[in-house]
Amino acid sequence: GVPIPTEVVSYEDNVKNFLNPYAFTSTNGVALTSSSDAANYRLGYTNMTHSGLIPNSDLHKNSYALAVSSKLWDKVTVSTDINFNHSWADNRPASNRGTNPLQWAYANPTNIDIRQLQDYGSGNNILRVSNNHENPYFLAYDVNNSFSRFRLYGNLMATWEVSDNFSIMGRYTLNKYDDTRESKIAPGYLNEPNNGAYGIVVGEGLERNMDILATYKKDWDNFNLSISGGANAMYQRSASISNSSKPGSGLVVPNLFTVDNINSGSLQYYNRRYEKSINSVYGMANFGWKDIAYVDLTARNDWSSTLPAENRSYFYPSASLSLLVNNMFNMGNSVNLFKLRAGWAQVGNDTGPYRLNATYGNSGQWGDATMLSKPGGLLAPNLLPEQATSLEFGIDLKLFHNRLRFEGTYYTV
Repeated sequence: GVPIPTEVVSYEDNVKNFLNPYAFTSTNGVALTSSSDAANYRLGYTNMTHSGLIPNSDLHKNSYALAVSSKLWDKVTVSTDINFNHSWADNRPASNRGTNPLQWAYANPTNIDIRQLQDYGSGNNILRVSNNHENPYFLAYDVNNSFSRFRLYGNLMATWEVSDNFSIMGRYTLNKYDDTRESKIAPGYLNEPNNGAYGIVVGEGLERNMDILATYKKDWDNFNLSISGGANAMYQRSASISNSSKPGSGLVVPNLFTVDNINSGSLQYYNRRYEKSINSVYGMANFGWKDIAYVDLTARNDWSSTLPAENRSYFYPSASLSLLVNNMFNMGNSVNLFKLRAGWAQVGNDTGPYRLNATYGNSGQWGDATMLSKPGGLLAPNLLPEQATSLEFGIDLKLFHNRLRFEGTYYTV
């Protein structure tokens, strides 16, 4: 066009002018509680609504919670704590592929008022500072990333007080989620010149734990003792499936955001899933003498499904000793605490699923053909469990009515 002489003016509030001046977060809740000889319960609901600083961004969450405790009879107590959440958003700003609006708001030249880009047009006629500069308003309103997630987590627990000194606890815990994520890029984005882009990911995950724990406690004149033993069964699973247009390939019909609107040769798909379980038995013992000496012992054995059958069992114990020297000797009123401590511990660990043998995975498509690949490095089918040993010594001092405190630790791993 015709060049127009324009005065160079610095617009120092460009990013501030781009941001949403009405951003807010609102949280509201209501709860119903009751207590009686038969049961105690609390039922609650909380709603959170968030309007983001970036225009057209939001976040919403509804939470439901139920906690109940009941004494079935004199020795048995049953309790549960259940939570259900639904989180969703119509648009969460992206952080990759150059589609974050703030990235381009900060990149906007200070001599151009960013508000002049607000009426940005559509399609191949997006108003831009230059041919390689994205319009932040276009990214905020026409590059949308929505999600919807349902999550259920909680526990059911029963405790049996067999006697004054002996109790047994059984517990079941669950953590499960299901979510759907969509990305919609309208025509006009520089990296997607062919009618925009679309992608959808559906996923689910679960972790379940079942454990039992027996505890015995006894106090004598100078001794106190606590011994516990139990077992745990943990199970995990996760799965997801993704369908999207290949970068740069675009959609058949602009602004129709469905998988059907992606040409078969332009469809990029992927799915993954895994399962894992660990079974464990463990024990703990705590001894105390005259508020002077304390000994703590633990032992645990795990069996993991991710290790080879002959190596999947691994054992790891620990032991620690604490001495309160100020209770052993009269050290005057200036010494409030003088503690010496020492500890030795081993920690065992497994690995992730499918690390023993090479497995094929989807690495994209070549036209209508699916390409599969497997790791190029060598795996270890006879993998051993990881084991780390640590040794620790320490001192704790509190002097002059706790005005001066010192803690020191020396350890090796």
